[in-house]
Amino acid sequence: MIKICRSGMGAVRYHAGLDSDERLQSQEAFIYDKVGIIVATNAFGMGIDKSNVRYVIHYNMPATMDAYYQEAGRAGRDGLPADCILLFGEKDIMTARYFISQSEDNGTKKSAYLKLRGMVDYCHTNGCLRSWILNYFGEEDAPESCTSCGSCTSQTDLVDITTEAKKIISSVYRMAEQTGGRKFGSSLLTDVLRGSKKARIKSLGFDKISTWGIMKEYKAESIRGMINSGGGRFSANRGRRISLLSFTGRTTKFLKSDTKLSDAKTGRKRAENLFLPGRANKY
Repeated sequence: MIKICRSGMGAVRYHAGLDSDERLQSQEAFIYDKVGIIVATNAFGMGIDKSNVRYVIHYNMPATMDAYYQEAGRAGRDGLPADCILLFGEKDIMTARYFISQSEDNGTKKSAYLKLRGMVDYCHTNGCLRSWILNYFGEEDAPESCTSCGSCTSQTDLVDITTEAKKIISSVYRMAEQTGGRKFGSSLLTDVLRGSKKARIKSLGFDKISTWGIMKEYKAESIRGMINSGGGRFSANRGRRISLLSFTGRTTKFLKSDTKLSDAKTGRKRAENLFLPGRANKY
């Protein structure tokens, strides 16, 4: 917030660590247009009915699509154009998984992990964001393009990663075959594809399978991005802290079809200089 104020824009803060008087002052200053920006936790956004919000910017990825939809929905309630920008990074996923793992209610953990997976898939899709959200909430006839979201209007070049996706799928199969059907997470899969010589790789015999090192020219971050871009084509069993990769019904369909899979040329759309590097954006 200090950097925002130093740039000449008025801003206030709002979070649970402030005393009630400062929270009230910040809230009223924003609601009554005394300042144009408020840096706040999600609890503030959920309770505000302000019609002329032009931007909602998430610096961290929410843990569920339900939360994101509610919070982003605070923008443009007066019917005029508004922008919602979601900045996200791998650490957001790790943080969300950690908080879920700390819950004492084991009955809700599986559901929480599944909802988190939905949020992660949204962050990595190259398709229409509006269509994705509508489909997520059960709208079966959502149009394929809205012509206004960040994906539909993006000038980002896409690169064909169909061959890479099939290499990833093949490695998932070979790893399961090598271990009698066991499933593994994306981190170990990435290590196998990059030809890691870690002790666990050797103990499981993965340095002997045909896909070991088959993508050694790629950075680990790039491979993880491709795995996320593949979404439901080759991933399943998300109802746990570490997502285990395996075949789904879409895997076989993808392998047998001429369907192409693409991803942003840089791996993900990067935030502009207004934001810190290392965080991708959705808008």
